[in-house]
Amino acid sequence: VEVDSPFITTVSHETGTLDLSVDLTAAQTAPISGTLNGTIRPKNFEGDAYSFTYEVNEAAAGNANVRLRFDLPEFRLWYPNGRGPQNLYTLYVQILVKASGRVVCGRASSFGVRSLEMAPFPSGEKETQYNRTAVINREGIFLKGANWCTIDAMMRFDRADYDRILSRARQQGLNFFRAWGGGLAETDAFYDLCDEYGLCVYQEWPCCWDSQKQQPKDALYECVRLNTIRMRNHPSLILYGGGNEGNGAIEDEALNRIGCLTYEYDGTRSYFRQDGGASGEGMVHDHIHWGGEKPEHYMTRYGFS
Repeated sequence: VEVDSPFITTVSHETGTLDLSVDLTAAQTAPISGTLNGTIRPKNFEGDAYSFTYEVNEAAAGNANVRLRFDLPEFRLWYPNGRGPQNLYTLYVQILVKASGRVVCGRASSFGVRSLEMAPFPSGEKETQYNRTAVINREGIFLKGANWCTIDAMMRFDRADYDRILSRARQQGLNFFRAWGGGLAETDAFYDLCDEYGLCVYQEWPCCWDSQKQQPKDALYECVRLNTIRMRNHPSLILYGGGNEGNGAIEDEALNRIGCLTYEYDGTRSYFRQDGGASGEGMVHDHIHWGGEKPEHYMTRYGFS
């Protein structure tokens, strides 16, 4: 029996109620029978572990989905940088064969307990704008951050290189990055460090300048599916996007399919079709860099334009 990436989400940040979904796949066409064991341990603070078991007896052959809801005792919340601590947990899940008690498969995943909502402005929703505020643990968060691009053209993605940049972002008081659609579905090292440093992430899929119109669709959809499953337990991930500066019409097949896949395999985060460009109207961005000007220059050019 194979255990796919377990998906754990926060139902309530006030009671520590969690939902766990685990997909099981049998190597043969026999019914799945065994014991699902789970343990949750604090990852970056001292505390007690929480364990649970579930008996799996599926009459149908081939696969099964186990869904559990439980309250985590004495839980601690995850917050963005500057709003509270970044408490993290590690979830361990394994399957034991009933007859022998032998462990046949196990998975581990890091996660945080936190609620998330993209709430409209007090002025109300606007169909032509992404007028949303990130609300984490019932607190509205002013997101202050930067665009994030691929850190190495030679594809050398060492954790130390990520840490050098992301630790400085934390020290500067940032709490947000937009992982640009011309870059990567970012690495595990990137997300692990964003979790640790309280840096929220808006992850765009690799569809820069309407490249979804030329990309092989099967490969693009597989990229979205696999990476959504890989990323979705990270508390730092708060938003998905369809790409950068495009002209994709509302009928764009690829953009709509990407959105459907993110909701199918996650469903706890919003999907914004595109950022900037004709089809990203209402999502304005610009390229701001420091060229030696005084702060008044940026306030005049960007703050009041």
